Amino acid sequence: MTWQSRQKNQQISRSTWKHRKDFTKKDCFKKSRRREPYPGRKENKMSKDDLKKDILQRKGFIFSLDTLRAEDLLESAYNLLKGYNIRTPLRRELQEILTTLDASGDFPPEKFEEAEYILEDVFCFLEELAPEGFVFGTLPGDGACFGWWEE
Repeated sequence: MTWQSRQKNQQISRSTWKHRKDFTKKDCFKKSRRREPYPGRKENKMSKDDLKKDILQRKGFIFSLDTLRAEDLLESAYNLLKGYNIRTPLRRELQEILTTLDASGDFPPEKFEEAEYILEDVFCFLEELAPEGFVFGTLPGDGACFGWWEE
């Protein structure tokens, strides 16, 4: 299974979120699943500001669900940066490291440590993107649900 086909299976729910305390795991799986990660927008017109607006409108934003694998988190980060047309050297690094995935969707052993360092950089970058009043991290009670949550 390639990382593109796995991404189609792990789409981001586009529903409006409640307060951080009211989140449950079932909220992550709303009926309205879409095939496109960021529907209704043209890639070349999106930006960091659009991502911040989406986080504010939804009162939160899920970045990745049900996985702690570096491979899956890096794929989600790349798709987010590409979908919102966020140009950063980190996006290029993500693209390069994702090309090293083998047929089973895993990093080769010699690239795994590099992928972990890039994942740390990704999380720092995503924390910087958080609008005022929001934090980037895991959902309380579900350490495998990453996103932006109200403080």
